[in-house]
Amino acid sequence: MVANNNNMFSRCFRALVLFIAVCTMIFTSPVYSGESEFPEGKIKAALIYNFMRFVDWPEEQSTTGVICVVGVKQEYRQALKFLTTQQLNQKNITLREVNGGKSEEVLGSCQIIFVTTVATDKQKQKIINSAGNALIIGEESSFNESGVMINLIRDNRKIGFEINMPNVKASNIRISSKILRIADKVIQ
Repeated sequence: MVANNNNMFSRCFRALVLFIAVCTMIFTSPVYSGESEFPEGKIKAALIYNFMRFVDWPEEQSTTGVICVVGVKQEYRQALKFLTTQQLNQKNITLREVNGGKSEEVLGSCQIIFVTTVATDKQKQKIINSAGNALIIGEESSFNESGVMINLIRDNRKIGFEINMPNVKASNIRISSKILRIADKVIQ
C-alpha cells in the first residue's frame, strides 16, 4: 500500500513538474513579456506531447516515444528539443529529424510524425507510403486530405487543432475522448 501511494505521488509530482515547465515555457515567452513574437513552436510542442499521452497505439508501438519531424523549422527546434527531457510510459522521448536518405526506415520507427509546412511534396508522399501506425500531425489544411490525423491550425494568436477521424480509423490508433472534446473540429 505504501509503495502504491509513493508511486502515485511520484506520478502526480512528475505531472505537476511537467505542467509547470510547459506553463513556464509558454508564459515566459516574448508574447507575454511585452514583445510581439508568438510562441507558436512552444505551443505546438506542448500539444504534441499531450497527444502522445492521450493516444493509444498498437501494443508493439505503445512505448517507443519517438517523434519524427519532417521539414524542421528553425523556430521549432528548441521547443521540440524540450520534449526529449520528458518521459512517456517511463521511457525517454526521442526526437528525429527526417530529411531524406533512408527516411522510410526512420519513419517506420516513429510513434508520431510531425509534418511542418516546409516539408516537400516528395517527403509528404513518403510519409503516406511508410508511416505504418504512426500518428501523423500536420500544420497545413491542404495536407489534411492526404493522411494527416491531427492538423494544427493557427487562427490569429491561437493554435488549435482538428482531427480527421477517417484517417485515424484507417490506422490502429485510438484517440482519447479527452482530445476529441477539445478539438476545434472533428471531421467524420
